[in-house]
Amino acid sequence: MAVENEKSDRIKTKSNRIWQFTFSSETADFSKEKSSKGNWNLVRLPDRLPLLFNLDRDPSELNNVASKNWELVAATLKELGDWDVSTPQVLYLEGNPWRRNQVDLYDKNYQLEQPK
Repeated sequence: MAVENEKSDRIKTKSNRIWQFTFSSETADFSKEKSSKGNWNLVRLPDRLPLLFNLDRDPSELNNVASKNWELVAATLKELGDWDVSTPQVLYLEGNPWRRNQVDLYDKNYQLEQPK
């Protein structure tokens, strides 16, 4: 079950959705601010490097481009972290089998080299 949340008033973005289970994901429309940026999706997983996908070029989210866009990753991680601490924490999380399954799905083709 996905939960859609709005950003708090302290964080302003044009369009976003936050999915929070084991992983957190932010989809932000940066195209209105810088036309060359397009649409991006950042995925934050526990104990993993963040993943970044260009939804205009890669709607299936198969090509992680975080290492080529580290400034955008850092800025979006900060925004996602600010949102995390400004909202009430959930009372219930999914069980361990579901958590392991979700994380394992992202490990299949995960980039092992940390961005510079």
